[in-house]
Formats: sequence, structure tokens, C-alpha cells
Amino acid sequence: MRLERAAMKRKWVGAVLVFGGATGLIIWRELRHSPAASPAPAGARLVLYADLSEVDEAAGCGAIIRGVRDAARLGVATEEIDARKPSDRLARYKQLVAPSVIFLDEAGREVKRYEGEAPDTVQAILERLRNLLPT
Repeated sequence: MRLERAAMKRKWVGAVLVFGGATGLIIWRELRHSPAASPAPAGARLVLYADLSEVDEAAGCGAIIRGVRDAARLGVATEEIDARKPSDRLARYKQLVAPSVIFLDEAGREVKRYEGEAPDTVQAILERLRNLLPT
């Protein structure tokens, strides 16, 4: 019985790792750009409010965190707020839902806000990130 449980556990772990890797690859392929060849707009800014410990989740919050961090690597100014830690910045951005991604203009005004981790919300965030970065 123990061997059967161990085998089943290995299968689940393997499936999660494959799914997570595939999701990461898709996001990477969608967001890859050469920062030197196509810098992000100077005024583009993002605020990410999430439980940052969920970065390794295959979908949902993990996909959002990885997408925002990929944009940061490509030159988009980002601010991360960890939902697990108290912060005075929450009031500034009126944070109520984790995860949230807020797109700001050059003056720091909110342009668009996405809250939650429903599949359509994750897809909308990743699409907005792709459109934010020049080709």
C-alpha cells in the first residue's frame, strides 16, 4: 500500500512539474524581447500585489507573478507588494484583492487594474503585458 501511494505521489509531482514548466515556457515565449533592441516605454509602471510565495504555482497567481517579473526584466518599472506582509502601500493603491496587477501611467495614475486569478483574468493580464512591450 505504501509503495502504491509513493508511486501515485511521484506521478502527481511529475504532472505538476510538467504543467508548471510548460506554463513558464509559454509565458517566456510570449514575453521574450531583447531589452536592448526594444526597451519598455519610459512611463510604463506596474504594481503587483500578491502572495509572492506562490510564484511556483503552475497557473493563477504564479503565472501572474512570473509574467510581471518577466516584464520587469525587460525594463518595465515594477513594484511588488507581498500580500503576506503588512504594508502602508496598500492604502495608496487601495488594495483589497490578492493577486492584483495595476498598470500606471508616467504620472502614477491608474490606467487599468486586474484583480483575482481566474483564467480569463490571467489571460487578460498577460495580454496587456505583451501589448505594453514594444515589438
